[in-house]
Amino acid sequence: MKEAYDDIQRLQQLLENMKRDLPGVVQLCLQVSDKLYESQAPEVWREIGELVGKMDELYRHARIVVDAIQGDSDNEDLLGALELFVRDFSAQFQVMNRFMDGENYRDAADCLKYELAEMLARLSRALGDEIAAMEARYAKNMAYLSERFPKVYIDLKDVEPDWLNYQIVFAKTGMPNLKIRTGDNWIRFYSHYDPEAEAARWASNVARNVEDFTDFMIYGLGFGYHLLLLGMHLPDAKVSVYEPDKQIFIAAMHAIDLESLFSRVHLIDLQVGGDKMRREQMVVNFMVKSGANPSVQAIPVYERLSIDDMRVFCENAKMASMYYVTSLQSYRRFGMEWLRNRLFNLPMLLDTPSLRNLKGLFAGKTAVVVGAGPSLEADIPVLRELKRHALIIAAGSSIQSLLHYGIEPHLIVFIDGGEVNLKVYGNPAIRDIPLLFAPMAQRRVIESRDKRNTLHFYLQEDLTTQYLMAVDEDDPYFEVTPSVTGNAIEAAIYLGCTEIVLAGQDLSYPESRVYAPGVSHFSQEEQQQIIKDANYTLENISGGLNPATHGMVVTLASIEGLLSKYPDIAFTNTTRYGAKINFTRWEPMEDVLQRLRNEEMPDRVIEDLLAKHAVLYDEERKTQTETKLSLLPVQLEDFEKRLEAISDTLEQLPELSQTRSPLCITCMQDIELEWGKVISSIPFMILMVTGLMNEVRNFDRDRPQLERETNIERKAELFVKVLGPLIEAMRACLPELKEMINTAVERTEAILNR
Repeated sequence: MKEAYDDIQRLQQLLENMKRDLPGVVQLCLQVSDKLYESQAPEVWREIGELVGKMDELYRHARIVVDAIQGDSDNEDLLGALELFVRDFSAQFQVMNRFMDGENYRDAADCLKYELAEMLARLSRALGDEIAAMEARYAKNMAYLSERFPKVYIDLKDVEPDWLNYQIVFAKTGMPNLKIRTGDNWIRFYSHYDPEAEAARWASNVARNVEDFTDFMIYGLGFGYHLLLLGMHLPDAKVSVYEPDKQIFIAAMHAIDLESLFSRVHLIDLQVGGDKMRREQMVVNFMVKSGANPSVQAIPVYERLSIDDMRVFCENAKMASMYYVTSLQSYRRFGMEWLRNRLFNLPMLLDTPSLRNLKGLFAGKTAVVVGAGPSLEADIPVLRELKRHALIIAAGSSIQSLLHYGIEPHLIVFIDGGEVNLKVYGNPAIRDIPLLFAPMAQRRVIESRDKRNTLHFYLQEDLTTQYLMAVDEDDPYFEVTPSVTGNAIEAAIYLGCTEIVLAGQDLSYPESRVYAPGVSHFSQEEQQQIIKDANYTLENISGGLNPATHGMVVTLASIEGLLSKYPDIAFTNTTRYGAKINFTRWEPMEDVLQRLRNEEMPDRVIEDLLAKHAVLYDEERKTQTETKLSLLPVQLEDFEKRLEAISDTLEQLPELSQTRSPLCITCMQDIELEWGKVISSIPFMILMVTGLMNEVRNFDRDRPQLERETNIERKAELFVKVLGPLIEAMRACLPELKEMINTAVERTEAILNR
C-alpha cells in the first residue's frame, strides 16, 4: 500500500513539475526561434542546448506518466493529452533536428515556433493549473464568501472535496472544465473544445427570448461561464443563483475567481445546496429585490445531472413567485384594513383567552377541517354524524354551508379582515359557536362576539401585535397562509390532534362550481366571474383536471407545504371531487366515520374546556400593552418630523447636484443618517411595514442600485426616485394612522379601566 501511495505521489509530483515548467519552456521556444531567424551566435547555441535539455526532460516525464496511467479510465483526459504529446512531439523534434543539421535555420525556427512551441502550449493548457495555485484560489474564494455570503461559507467550510467523483480538467482552449462521475460514466460539464462558445450560444438564446428588464433566477452555477455571458448580454439584469451540488461549487472555487465573476454581474443572492424551505426563502427574496418580470433558467447540463431536482426547484420557484404576487395583491387591497383591525382588536385580545389555554387538550383525537368546496354537499349526512366522534372545525366562511345544513361545528377559525365578513358572520346563530380569531380579522365581527366563547392566536407576519402584545414562543404563533384552512390545520395540531381530516377542501372548481350550497357572501355573478378567471388546472382525486384560479393554485401549494412539515400527523382527504392534495391519503368520509365510531366528542367540548381552563393575561402584560400603545402618538409625532426633514432635504438634492455643490454630499449623508433612524423606529416596523408593505418592498428592490451608485449627480437623482415615493406615501397615511392609534388607545383604556 505504501509503495502504491509513493508511486502516486511521484507521478503527481512529475505532473506538478511539468505544469510549473511548461510555460517557461514555451516562452524559451519563442525566444530561441526569434534569434534563429537573425543569428547563429554562440549564445544562441547555448540557449538551444538549454532548451533541448528542458524539452527532453518534459518528454521523458510525459512518457513515464503515460506508461503509469495506461488503461485508467478515470484519467482518460490526462492520458489523451499526454499520449498525443508523446506521439507527435518526438516526430516534430526530429524534423527540427534535420533542419538544424542541414543549416536550414529559418525552417528550424518555424518548426520550433509554430509546431513545438504550440504542442508544448497545448499540453500546458491540458494540464492546467498547479495544485498549489488552485488551493490558493480556493482559500481566496472562501475568504470572499465569508464576507459576501456568510451562510454559504458556513455551509461549505467543513465540506471536503470529492476528487474521486469530481475532476477538474481543461478544455482545448485552456478553460477549466469539470467531469462528474455518474455510475460507471463521466459527464463533462462543458464542451471539450470551447466552453465559452457553448455558454455564449446559451446566453444569446436566453437574451433573445426575454425582455431587456427581465431578472433571472438561475439553477446551477458550474464554473460561472453561462452566468458571465448572460451578464454581458443583459448587464442590468438582477440575478439569483442556486447551485444544488456543493461539490460542483467546491470545484468551481478551485478553478475560478468568484469575486471577479460576481463583480461582473448584478448578483443579489447565492445559495449552495440547502433544503426546500431555504430555497423557497431564496425565491421570495429574489421576488422582493427583482423587477416585475422574473425568469427561471437552468444551465442545460443539469438536465442530465439532476433533472428531478431541477424540475422541483423550478416548480417551487414558480409557486413562490405566484405566492408573492398574491401577497402583493392582498397588501394592496387590505394592508391598511389589516392594520386597523390589529389595533382595534387589542381590547378583545386582552379580554379573551388565548388558544394557549387549550394546548394539547385534544391529544390523540381527530379533527375535521371543513371548507366550503362543492364536495361538501355530498358529505353532509356523514359529517352530521361524525360530529359526535371528531372535533369539527369550520374554516372561515364554510360556517355558512354548515349552518345551511343545520350543523354547528365545535369551533370556527377566522382570519379574514374584509368587510364582506359582516355578511358571512351576520347570522345570530354564529355568535354562540366558539370562534378562534387572529388579530387581523374583521374587528366588527369580533366586537359582536360573546367573549366567553371567543379565543385568539397570533400570526408570524403580524409585527404590530407581536410588539404590542409582547408575543413570545409560548404563545400560539402560526404561519401566514393564503387560506384560513392552513391556520385551522395548525390550530388542530396545536390542540394535540393526531389525525386531521379535510372535508370540502376542493381547492379548485369541480364541474365549474365554486361553493357548496349555503354560501351567500358571493353573488352568482361574482361566482361566474371566478370561473371565467380560472385559467389554471389542478389534478383531482380521480386523475382528471379541475379548473382553478391563480389564488387556488397558490393556496394548494401552501397547504401542501404546511402538511409536509408534520410527518407524524395523519392527514386524510375526503373530498370527492376536489384537487389531489399531496401528503394526504384519500378516504371516503363514510370509512372515516366507521373508524372513529368508538371515539366520543361532546357537543360543547370547546365551551366546557374554556370554562375549566381559560384565563386571561395577567395585569403586568396588560399594563405593558397599554403603555406601548399610549406611547405611539408621541413616537408617531417624532416619526413625522423626521419624514418632513428628509423630504425637505430631498427637494434640495437635484439643484445641489447640478451645481456640483459640496453641500450635495452632506445632504445625502444627512438623509442616510435620518433614514436609518426612521427604519429602526417603532412606527415604521409595526405600522408602515403592514400598511404600506408594497411601497416598502419597492424601496427594498431599488435600494441596492442607490447604494452602488458612485456618481454624485446620478446618486442624487436616485435618492429622489427611490426614497421619495416611500416618504410621500408614509406622510400621506399619517393622518389616518394617528386617528387609528387614538381610537385604539381609547378602546383599550375603556377595557382596562372598566
